[in-house]
Amino acid sequence: MCRLFASIGIDNADEFLREKECSLLAQSDSDTKHLQQDGWGVAAHSGGGWRVIRSTTPVFSDPQFPEIEAKAEIIIAHIRRASNPLGLPIEELRAPENIQPYRFGNIVFAHNGTIKIPEEMRPYLGDFAGMVQGKNDSEIYFWLLIKNLESERDVGKAVLKTVADMNDAWEGVPEEKKERLKAPYRGLNFVMSDGKNLYAYCRHDGVKDAGPTLCYKNAPYYRMVYREENRGLVVASERMDNGEWKEIGDGDLLTARIKNGEIKVSTEEAR
Repeated sequence: MCRLFASIGIDNADEFLREKECSLLAQSDSDTKHLQQDGWGVAAHSGGGWRVIRSTTPVFSDPQFPEIEAKAEIIIAHIRRASNPLGLPIEELRAPENIQPYRFGNIVFAHNGTIKIPEEMRPYLGDFAGMVQGKNDSEIYFWLLIKNLESERDVGKAVLKTVADMNDAWEGVPEEKKERLKAPYRGLNFVMSDGKNLYAYCRHDGVKDAGPTLCYKNAPYYRMVYREENRGLVVASERMDNGEWKEIGDGDLLTARIKNGEIKVSTEEAR
């Protein structure tokens, strides 16, 4: 149950990371039963490429987080309450290689949710299986998406193929394990950028038992929202203030890009 934030075309994202009533920092310890205590990461893209900072320290107690430079054309940030489908000891769960965002070339990605069958999905990675560095289920999701993006050359089609691969892997799971797990995943929400476009995918399949959002507690947990802001756009796991936010539909992929100094936003169904 992590939290995501992304922005494109915002001069300074500092208020969303640290200052707003429900900033990313405020979300990290606003609910003591759901502390985001398993590390954090921020990726910032400007003309010179990506700058990625990750930490294994809880974001709410890390003195480095308040000093993060938030002035960039694109920001992707992730604070982590780790899922643990492999039953790892805490020291392995919080290892540096398991901290998001992940990066491949000019693509940066962060996920909120749980991939319940990461080992069953490894065969679907093909040559990308050797790219996996950690033991985080989200990393399997990332590399499967990258593999499919390499072949499909379209983010929406790559998402559809990735979900199809997960469901295909699920078919091979023993019935006893299926009965215990109920589904191959719980939440496929991600934010991703190739340095030019910002993508946000919301997929929760109507999960109703995950509880409410962390700050205002007036919306279901596995949702994503966005808002156009000063000719740019911000995306988050939950509202960061009491302003007007739009919800990304279940199974929808949002794409945002800056063209001629204006934000262009489109959505497509990817389920």
